[in-house]
Amino acid sequence: MIYVTGDTHGSIDIRKLLDNQVTKQMTEKDYLIICGDFGLIWNYKREDGKERKWLKWLGKRPWTTLFADGNHECFPRLNAFPVREWNGGKVHEIRPKILHLMRGEVFDIEGNIIYVMGGAASHDRGPAVGDTDRVIGKYWWPEEVPSEEEKEYGFENLKKYNYKVDYVITHCLPTSLQEIVKKGTYKPDPATDCLEEVYHRIRFKHWYCGHYHYNIDVNPKVSIVFSRIMKIGSAIHDSETMLGVPKYMRGDFVLFEYKGEPLMGKIKDVMPWGTLTKHEAPYYDITLLDPERKERVVTIMETQIIEKSLIESEEKMRIVFVIGPAFSGKSIYIRDHLPGATHVKISTFSQHVYQAETNDEIEQIAFNAQHYCAEDLKNRIRSAEKNETIVLEHQMLKKEDRQFFLAAVREVTDTPVECIVLSPTDEMVRHMLGNEQQLIIFYEYEKGKFEMPDEGEGFVSVRTVSPEAQ
Repeated sequence: MIYVTGDTHGSIDIRKLLDNQVTKQMTEKDYLIICGDFGLIWNYKREDGKERKWLKWLGKRPWTTLFADGNHECFPRLNAFPVREWNGGKVHEIRPKILHLMRGEVFDIEGNIIYVMGGAASHDRGPAVGDTDRVIGKYWWPEEVPSEEEKEYGFENLKKYNYKVDYVITHCLPTSLQEIVKKGTYKPDPATDCLEEVYHRIRFKHWYCGHYHYNIDVNPKVSIVFSRIMKIGSAIHDSETMLGVPKYMRGDFVLFEYKGEPLMGKIKDVMPWGTLTKHEAPYYDITLLDPERKERVVTIMETQIIEKSLIESEEKMRIVFVIGPAFSGKSIYIRDHLPGATHVKISTFSQHVYQAETNDEIEQIAFNAQHYCAEDLKNRIRSAEKNETIVLEHQMLKKEDRQFFLAAVREVTDTPVECIVLSPTDEMVRHMLGNEQQLIIFYEYEKGKFEMPDEGEGFVSVRTVSPEAQ
């Protein structure tokens, strides 16, 4: 069996494979295709310890992992891996059971003819945001967009199959479909234009892509997949229901079946893990749009939803990360400057820190707190109103911490994330903490670990605020 999923972004989103109700049933006869942004060939110098750990873990899974490239790969390193023929096309062999499906190739996997064209243009870093010298060759590479030669090579291979395949795997969408999804916020580029030509020249059963961090069907034959893991040939709406990973968000308009008849409504509340008494699937409270019905709100199971409507609210959610070392006044800033916001707070500072004897123990406490906070954050976003402001207060000392939480946000929404950094002076911290030397030592530890964020990490804006400016 062949399964398809979306971006893994290295260690950031690969966790969806850890204890998944789909992957735990997969065997050595199965294949898992990742639709770009594999992300475990990322360090521009060499394979680092984190990549090695996750590649080793992935290589020991029963299934074979296949991936198209996205725009978040280190292409000089990726293209240096040995090339071999596999199932009718060329692959880079990362590990014996981890293969990169190269651009423009056509593969025959279990009798399914699959065309692959990886690559996409970055919208969060590099020239697209005016960020060049600092990131080129380190976090961005021009090879992210398919070349004219790769495009023509792909058409030559498709011609051998009379421009008819079963499935298409890409990272981004064709231009016309991207316009439907992003409504002009992403501009056409050579990658989407290449796929637009493919879209109109070939016949196919279904097309899968990643890149946009959604789980949606663009039309009956094209699906964007991110957190879901689905059998090839299925669409999002008929893919396996997954506890904890609802397909729909609060505020979505949906067509659903209720007591044997189709109805339209707006999702009022989302229950990712079901209700108190029913745990077989996510549940939703839906406000009915028909004013003549007696019921105003009904509770339904996800399998009762037929499809998401194209009706959308013009109101926009706002997501803000307020970060900085412990005792830097984050809560005070949120109270004074973001009144009325939904406040998601997690602190690595607790009574357990006093029991920690080493820095490693402190970091383990922080790790546990992060995972709790990420789940809380995703649930708050899923249940938020369209015009709500959600604030995450956390230390986020390192870039990888921030990437972890940004990935959690992207799993449920494409709302841009703002970042506000609280940066008090040492004198002010000592004044705030008085003579409690143990607290000051903890603050100094965190300050020493703090890496300043920038917009290249994926934030729409980054502002540094000192207490004097408050």
